[in-house]
Amino acid sequence: MKKWFLVYCCGFLLVGCASFAPKTTTWYSGIYVMALQSVDCSDSTALNNSTIRLAEDGRYVYENDAIKLAWTNTRSQFEFIFYNKFDSSIKINWDDLSYINYEGQSCRIIHKGIKYTDKSAPQASTVIPKNSYIDDLILPVDNIFYRDGWHEENLVPSISQDKASLLKSSEGFIGKNVQIIFPIQIKNVIYEYIFTFNVDKFVPNF
Repeated sequence: MKKWFLVYCCGFLLVGCASFAPKTTTWYSGIYVMALQSVDCSDSTALNNSTIRLAEDGRYVYENDAIKLAWTNTRSQFEFIFYNKFDSSIKINWDDLSYINYEGQSCRIIHKGIKYTDKSAPQASTVIPKNSYIDDLILPVDNIFYRDGWHEENLVPSISQDKASLLKSSEGFIGKNVQIIFPIQIKNVIYEYIFTFNVDKFVPNF
């Protein structure tokens, strides 16, 4: 009799524990498509013969007589291919670049190859020889944080535990702008480009 009682009690405890086990939280997310809206330059003559277009691969391409940049974005960073069309090298001083978020806040950036632990350290410049290109990225330093490991916040908030709330909140970000301040050096002249991106649409992952 005692054996059956013990078995019954153990069985009850196992079922009870399973019934009241904490449920895993479900998160819903998506991505905002950033459309290249306009490009300005400190030297207006650099904008001569310039164009902005949407390429077949989904990248937004800016091109003038000296450079061509093809842009795309992920949830947390901008990726780009920079083509040097000029007849001499182009130098990028990464510490002079900055990102301006949808609230208008300016932020330091890091690029490909920089460790998160070195996000505040000086970055070596990059030289792009004539008729060549680099494939790189821009990641706002303010969006990098450590919590049981390194993480990147989204460029625009795009995660929620509720689908309806996420879709509703996404409407408030459509039409906002973010900018990348991108100075480049050609010979001894610095040209400061300002790339303005429009938060074009929200694409949910559900």
